[in-house]
Amino acid sequence: MRTSIYWKAAGVCLAGALLLLTAPFMLLLRPASAAAIHKELVYLSLIDRYIRPGDAPLQQVYDLFTFTRMHEFMYKGYPVIDKDPLNDLVRGIGWCDQQANLIVTLAQRLGIKGHILALHRKGVSVSQHSVAEVEIGGRWFMFDPSLARIYRNRSTGSVMSAREIQDAVTAGRFSDLINIVEPGEQAGLDLYAGPFRPFGVNYNQIGVLRALVRSLARLDHRLFGRLFTRVYQDAYFALYDRGRAPDDLYRRAKLYYLTGRYEKADATFAEVLAAPKPFWDRGSALLWRGVNLYRMHRYPESLRTLEELRSYVNGIPPRQGGVDVPRVGTFVINLYQELNCFALGRPREAKRYAAENQESILYRKWIARKLLANSLIQPS
Repeated sequence: MRTSIYWKAAGVCLAGALLLLTAPFMLLLRPASAAAIHKELVYLSLIDRYIRPGDAPLQQVYDLFTFTRMHEFMYKGYPVIDKDPLNDLVRGIGWCDQQANLIVTLAQRLGIKGHILALHRKGVSVSQHSVAEVEIGGRWFMFDPSLARIYRNRSTGSVMSAREIQDAVTAGRFSDLINIVEPGEQAGLDLYAGPFRPFGVNYNQIGVLRALVRSLARLDHRLFGRLFTRVYQDAYFALYDRGRAPDDLYRRAKLYYLTGRYEKADATFAEVLAAPKPFWDRGSALLWRGVNLYRMHRYPESLRTLEELRSYVNGIPPRQGGVDVPRVGTFVINLYQELNCFALGRPREAKRYAAENQESILYRKWIARKLLANSLIQPS
């Protein structure tokens, strides 16, 4: 009798597992649901690879801040009109709104609530800048990814909220504010002088159906891991993303990269760069292939690809052969060249790249660990 009960229980568990496994594939027939599941799996893959589960919540958000700084860049004259963080990640282009939205969106996958704040100077009614705030332990903490700024209070050592920054600015206590990412840099604090309001509060703007689809993707990702993500992504691409034009290939390569499928990403980036019709942004294709090769630990090839990008940036005139000059900043190239050289045991070359740069990855990681350690990452 007891054995029969065990078999029935095992059968129910097996049936439940099969239902969980097959339900997302059945939803592939509904394009909107299929896209939502794929997007969720990309976000969860990023969390798996860039966030350490044992870290304190504020340190995890700082790591999201660093990730955003490394994957979305502002290009003068380039309009960003959609509100989809995944599209912005694929393009690698985002202004303050998009970068703040990405931090809030990924923080939500860690169970951390957040919102975007629209800032403007006193007497100006139109938003002039956006930042992200997250809530941890009943307190708010401000992150400004597009300007690479986080402020802490000199006396308490705590990372500050936008409201606390505003109070200090209004009272003229500028000496209380320490920028822990770019020490000494306090330009733009007048943006906190005027009234501001939150918008884009992602965690309470989700419909029931979308919440269910997201929950299904998270549960399958947790139960079946990376294999499920790979199989589902391949099925999704086979149904909805089969184009062979350079633009289609670039999007697919970038999505492979974002989900950690580096071998597939490299092969697809190679197709983009070898396509008979020149890709509209060869610079971005070179950049992300170089970054992807670094992630694969193929450091010499990554160095060569990024040097090719540097030559491309410096040497190709605008609109040659229908290809625009890339909108990639040289600081990004230097960051990964620095890491490649360190990985290859060439510290002198690494220092040369760091010297050309105002933002060093190694310095940024060191300063984050030093100033967001111990008591600073625990809300008081």
